[in-house]
Amino acid sequence: RRGFEPQLELVDKQARLNREDYSLALLDLDHFKLINDSFGHATGDKVLKQLAGLMQAQCRQSDAIARIGGEEFAILLPNCAPAQAVNLMDRLRARVADEDFHDDSGQPIRLSISVGLVSGPAGCRSGKDLQDKADHFLYVAKAEGRNRVVQG
Repeated sequence: RRGFEPQLELVDKQARLNREDYSLALLDLDHFKLINDSFGHATGDKVLKQLAGLMQAQCRQSDAIARIGGEEFAILLPNCAPAQAVNLMDRLRARVADEDFHDDSGQPIRLSISVGLVSGPAGCRSGKDLQDKADHFLYVAKAEGRNRVVQG
């Protein structure tokens, strides 16, 4: 997380100078507490690692992925137009929903993610402002039923 925030501010500054779009997605693993409570923290950790691998496989090399909370991640998409970002995040959301996650005994675990997505730098004074806006849309995604991408 400490390394992500300076990177976000750098991308924001470069985007302003070069008049380029960039996007920021905040995503949360839906009902993750239930996974830890039902299957244990070791399985929860395994699920988080598998999710991180899925994110890396779906994102571009230039994108930055960071775990910013327990089950919350940020994906910074430099030089990425809003429509491209929505497409990428919806593909990731669908991929997670289709993935086979299992506990140690092989019992399947169905997962989904909720995503708040914003593009900048329009309307925001800093990368931190954009992150706050993405966080708002993440909560909208959860309030609307989870397993969705909400773009603001």
